[in-house]
Amino acid sequence: MNRSRPARWITLISVLAVPTMVMGLLLPGVASAKTKAPKGVTGTCSGFSGNVNATITISGCNPEAAGSDGGTFSFSSTATAGDSSIAWSDGAVTTFSFKGKEELPMNSAGTKPNKKFKCASGDTVEFLLKGKVEKNPAGNTGLPSGDVGFGGSVKADVCVDGSSNVSLRTGVFTL
Repeated sequence: MNRSRPARWITLISVLAVPTMVMGLLLPGVASAKTKAPKGVTGTCSGFSGNVNATITISGCNPEAAGSDGGTFSFSSTATAGDSSIAWSDGAVTTFSFKGKEELPMNSAGTKPNKKFKCASGDTVEFLLKGKVEKNPAGNTGLPSGDVGFGGSVKADVCVDGSSNVSLRTGVFTL
């Protein structure tokens, strides 16, 4: 049987119209999908000084925090877990939660040296700090446009001397 030209055109238009309509229904779902926020970067700071009962200063940070290579934060010498915020010199703030483990120079009975204690002679506490930068936007505030701030793990092996002054045992504070 011969089909007329108009019947062929109608068939062709129908065949092309169905996939076009299906794509039209699927594309709005793709376009409205949520975009994940960019992840924060990992950084290290080589300077770490101060007193556990006052303020700790970090410096020599790479990458620089929002154009600032240093900042300050604090936590109590009696706290082995909690939250703290680094106030960067340019006004930005990075908030992190932490927990830590203390090692003392002597065993719990005070009769033998503690093999897990790695700080220098004269230091009274080794504090193994571990934590995580809070997810944005709470984790990093006051940043310039386009700067996602720090993200991920916070780590430091901190030695505390008899006057409560701090230093890094391993040389870097990671955030």
